[in-house]
Amino acid sequence: MGQTKPRLELVLSKVVLKDKWIDTGMPTPAYFVVSDKGAGVIERLDQLEVKQDFPYIVKPSKGGNNRGILENLIVFSSSSLKKCVQNLLTSYDEILVEQYLGRYEDIREFTIAMIGNGDQMILMPCEIVFKAPKPLRVITTRDKDEHHTQTIPVDTLELCEELCEMTIRAFHVAGVRDYSRFDVIYAGGKFYASEINGQPMVPDKWFEACARGVGLDKGQYLNAIFLSGIARNLRERKLKKKYPICLEKGITIKLYERLCYRTSTGKDMISSIYDI
Repeated sequence: MGQTKPRLELVLSKVVLKDKWIDTGMPTPAYFVVSDKGAGVIERLDQLEVKQDFPYIVKPSKGGNNRGILENLIVFSSSSLKKCVQNLLTSYDEILVEQYLGRYEDIREFTIAMIGNGDQMILMPCEIVFKAPKPLRVITTRDKDEHHTQTIPVDTLELCEELCEMTIRAFHVAGVRDYSRFDVIYAGGKFYASEINGQPMVPDKWFEACARGVGLDKGQYLNAIFLSGIARNLRERKLKKKYPICLEKGITIKLYERLCYRTSTGKDMISSIYDI
């Protein structure tokens, strides 16, 4: 029997995580991988010339937080695809070629921040929009670093519940713990799992915006992340001390009780996400 990949390694590898999502029936954009095996051997390079369902977006297969994403990585022809992949292979040994969902006029992007584990998990969804229109819908490294995007609240409870149900499934497959962030794309009338930021930068402006949407300021959500890890280790009997009182004072009573003691059904967890 093969060994299970460590949780962080799993979410940092877009390809491995997408494979697991597909195995469990979660929708994710269609893709294939081109790999540099060394000694001049490029695996699946020949596939680039026969692909027809354009456009595609080309990106590094590992990492998160939109690192390495550029507008010129969206390609509309076989020749452009091959050239783009070959250029990226000079910096990365594995390239993900994924169907570009920006072709759909109804495209929307969401990110759902998470703090906690199991029944104590808190989900905090928001929508990501551009401050100014772009000809091609893709959030690049520059867009995030230079604050060209902003977050807005999810506009209906029904949409919020649908996003949270998908998020629970995605996190369960990935096995992430304590805190994380899940990106979802809506396009062509369907939701697609995009990626999990299993190690979001802290502070992270999108995580912070999600937390702010449920009433948590920067200090509170950081304290909650620490508390979620302590609570998990106490439940797993890896720690023997009691919950630290200092963290109880750093967050709301409802949030403290939820992360430390509360159990609930999945549905209750979703419907009460703003009750913290």
